[in-house]
Amino acid sequence: MTGGGKSRKGERSERSVEPREPAVSPPTVRSYLFLLLWCAAVTVLLHTSMLFKPHSEGDELAYFALSQRMGWDLSNYTTKDDPRVNTFPYTIYRNPVFHHPPLLPLVLKAGAQFTANPLLQFTRTPPRSRGGASADYVTAAPVAAAFLLNVAVTVAALWYVCRLLVLCNIGPHYGATALVGITLCPLLLFSTVRIHHDGLAGLLLLCGFIAFAESLERRTIIPAIEASFWLVAPRLR
Repeated sequence: MTGGGKSRKGERSERSVEPREPAVSPPTVRSYLFLLLWCAAVTVLLHTSMLFKPHSEGDELAYFALSQRMGWDLSNYTTKDDPRVNTFPYTIYRNPVFHHPPLLPLVLKAGAQFTANPLLQFTRTPPRSRGGASADYVTAAPVAAAFLLNVAVTVAALWYVCRLLVLCNIGPHYGATALVGITLCPLLLFSTVRIHHDGLAGLLLLCGFIAFAESLERRTIIPAIEASFWLVAPRLR
């Protein structure tokens, strides 16, 4: 009896001196702060090429021509009478109403009025190109505005991905793959260094879906309001 009691006490003492594994705290947005800032800085650097190259591709010129012709109340929202766009082989550009929502044209139109933008010191005008109302390239001020929009939406997407990773309890060691992947994705960069709506719309939807998922998981109203903003924004792009 005494021997059995001693053996039990010995087992308890051995268990008590066994080292316990340290508890791993769940990830927070703060734990992603350095990685988020690094990815945001790289995003800005990668998008600066947008300021130094001419923008005269078909879609870019169509959006620019639309921003010049349309009113602030979205009147005359068409490119059917613009000679620069009428040379395109696609009849969709000659419809009475342009086929994409107005967010990007409105940003270009607003940017054309903001001639005090400091980014204009870096933008370049293509040589031997027409200027004025019949310019065959997107002028500097709208390009600077589009640059700010694309960078802001991309950085916002990185922020929301951080929130999704925290929601899924994924730490920075593994979550870094997602953030760096978005930052360096060649398909995304191909679109967001141009005046295109494709990559922009995808990032806006990504922000909206993450905010909606967070609202459902945490049962709070603020992410739901954020989701409504981001999910409606693509319909304005």
